[in-house]
Amino acid sequence: MVHLIFKINKEPILPPFYKNLELIREQFKSFTPQMVEEITEVPRDVLKDIVEKYCLADSAVCYGRIGVSTQQYGSLCQYLIYLINMLTDNFDRPGGFMLPSPAIDVVKAFGPRGTYEKFDAGEVG
Repeated sequence: MVHLIFKINKEPILPPFYKNLELIREQFKSFTPQMVEEITEVPRDVLKDIVEKYCLADSAVCYGRIGVSTQQYGSLCQYLIYLINMLTDNFDRPGGFMLPSPAIDVVKAFGPRGTYEKFDAGEVG
């Protein structure tokens, strides 16, 4: 998808903390629709159609829950979910991928936990 996103959305607007757009573009250049079709058996025309509709939608979200994380390529899957949402301007905005606010902010309600300020390692060895 990322390869096709760059073809449709030539100049994505990324959050200010995200750097090296050209490096990302270069890293995904070899993941052509043909290559992805060979691996996934998803026809390239279907993939192109999905990506085009996703990129041109007023709002869209690529979303994965914990099952995405708890397998061999979990970190990569999570990275790609965030990347796809950022490259399509669907990151941290209404209608897109929103960073959650907790129902109850435990840290704010109860204060920080732990004994960091009271910790004394004493003498070592």
